[in-house]
Amino acid sequence: RRAALRTLAALVLAAALATAVAEDYTPPTVLAARTALVAALARAVARAPLEVTLDLLGPTARVQVLAVADGRLTLRRDGGAVEWPAERLRPDQLLAIGEAGIAAPPADRLAVADFALATGQRARATALLEPLAATAQPEAAQARLAWLRQAPAASVPPPAPLAEEARPTDPPPTVVPAGGTAVVAPDGKGRLTPEAALRLVMDRSPAGIDRRLGPDAESYRHGPLAAKGKAEPFPTIWQAPRQKGAGTRVFQVGGPWTKEAGDYSSTQGQVLYAGAGLGIDRVTIIEMSSNTFTESPEPPWWGGFRPEPNTKEWGPAAAGGAVGIARGILTWSNCGVIVFANGVVGTAGTCTAFGSDPVLRLPPGLLPTAVCVTPRNEFALITVVDITSKPHRAQLAVVALTGCKPGFAHEWQTPHPGMPNVAMLAGMKLLGCIDLPGMAVPTAVSASAEYDGQRLSDPRSGNIGSFRDYDLATEGSRGAMKGYVSGAGFAVVAATYEDKVAFIDLQPLFQYYRAMYCGGADTYQRTCAQGPGPKQWPFTFTAEPAQLPQVVAVERVPEPTAVLAGLGLKDQARAYVACRDGRIAVYRLGGLATEAPVAAGDVAAVEAVQVGRNPVSLAYQRYTRDEIIAVSRGDRELAWIRSGAGGSTVVRRLRDARLVDPVCCEVAETHGIETALITVGDFKGQKIVNYRFGELRFVTNGGAKYGCGPA
Repeated sequence: RRAALRTLAALVLAAALATAVAEDYTPPTVLAARTALVAALARAVARAPLEVTLDLLGPTARVQVLAVADGRLTLRRDGGAVEWPAERLRPDQLLAIGEAGIAAPPADRLAVADFALATGQRARATALLEPLAATAQPEAAQARLAWLRQAPAASVPPPAPLAEEARPTDPPPTVVPAGGTAVVAPDGKGRLTPEAALRLVMDRSPAGIDRRLGPDAESYRHGPLAAKGKAEPFPTIWQAPRQKGAGTRVFQVGGPWTKEAGDYSSTQGQVLYAGAGLGIDRVTIIEMSSNTFTESPEPPWWGGFRPEPNTKEWGPAAAGGAVGIARGILTWSNCGVIVFANGVVGTAGTCTAFGSDPVLRLPPGLLPTAVCVTPRNEFALITVVDITSKPHRAQLAVVALTGCKPGFAHEWQTPHPGMPNVAMLAGMKLLGCIDLPGMAVPTAVSASAEYDGQRLSDPRSGNIGSFRDYDLATEGSRGAMKGYVSGAGFAVVAATYEDKVAFIDLQPLFQYYRAMYCGGADTYQRTCAQGPGPKQWPFTFTAEPAQLPQVVAVERVPEPTAVLAGLGLKDQARAYVACRDGRIAVYRLGGLATEAPVAAGDVAAVEAVQVGRNPVSLAYQRYTRDEIIAVSRGDRELAWIRSGAGGSTVVRRLRDARLVDPVCCEVAETHGIETALITVGDFKGQKIVNYRFGELRFVTNGGAKYGCGPA
């Protein structure tokens, strides 16, 4: 009996001591734990690089941690190195890197365990602490283990989960009629209600955007070859070495660096991202200077990177996150048009090319869902949902854009709303909205215009000119401009959750503006009385209904994920509609793309091209009229599609182990050089990546030529 009492007393004393020890420990916050872990990793990597198996830069593979500094980890996989902010790693990924440094001093190993506890990774915390409790740090480890035994699971914050992914079933295969022409057919299943679709479209959180983008490669079980038990063929594309220029500047091609800049040029643009404030950065995509070429995206070396400097103009008014940004494709487009979820429309330019920062607010009750700009920056088209009507209705809002920059060599010196320009934007005016019959929640829009490619000539000398050379008060300028201004155009609008695509004739709009600006002196004078009123120029649709665009067709298409209005000439013009299952439907347009009337049957799907699954974005191949690019999230690849008299086919594919989750792309504008370079947005990879896919030539800086590979 005495022995039993002694045992019981010992157990009570041990429990009391354990309680006291547990009360001495509280897990740190996630931020504090991450900061301590990163500091421990910096000490570990200073001794020797770490190796860990991660799914960070592609499929799960060995990744080296080369350095840790300023909260960023330098990671290398397959020969390519990249800097990665620690806060953008998932908790399980960062913990795995911490576990790789398990030979670190006991205090640093406790920092790894604290991060596991702070992020709710209890089993891994226990595995880290038990060896420490038995050897190096018995008291500190015991305190953590005691707290862990007493704390209910719910009291520990769970690790941040991966965003929930939608996994819709694929639509049925393409319908091929007796004539052999492939068309598309709807599945009619699994569609969201309009209310649910609107909630999804307006959710600008990372998880909401992820759901709206649809299945990624992980959702499809790692791609088309997985069913055969084979690994996907994801190469690691060769990357040009990073070289040092003056100051903080870098380059990859050319050299040696010279003090003289030469014919300097650069291309900048805005990058939208989710989860942090307004989420808009300004990035230099390419730069030509000092006998070198920078083909990596970089923060502007003179400043103005994060946030986009124009946020001072529209930032206080914008809320709810950016819906999208758009620029024209056939001229310089210095400013982009940015639409925010609360209906604010702003503009953003570059360091050397900017307008006067106009801001427009859509009428209350109009929720924007997508935006595009006509090819030469004449109009912005914004799909909206009018929630003031019952039931809600889909509409297309038309905004006239004004390019004007007195003193700038290439832009209008006086305002001409709705005319071609180089997007030194000085004004925006809402002309009105047209209904999209049969639609409730539009999700994508694209527009094109008839343009035969002729150059803009100086009306006095006949040499190549710019908008600055034109004074439309003179008959000569009006006559010369008449052949340059588009007289027809079209728009394509998709409603993903309703299996519908609408085709809109913009010919009334373009012809009206050409007649007003390029007709007689009396009509031109009417465009000079500008103002916000409906009967002040540019006139609203209610004041002048003759300019109203017309919906000419609404087609049934299964899960249209993206649309693109092609740039082909006359009867070669096409429209492209991407379907969730990887088909790109190609539509002929007939009179819709020309100044001829639109006849019944002009708009029809004539073929379908198969690309990777879930193509979420279609982009123009700049400087061509017969190629487009499809970005397939489901198979982590880009495909170039070429259309011609013999049909459309895939002519190039891009796959790279660096691309975790490609969701969009854009081909860079160039000046002073000739090259083909594409920027890809990687959503879950949280980065943008540049790829060059053509010869680089220093046209105005000596004519040197460089290929794409190591040679």
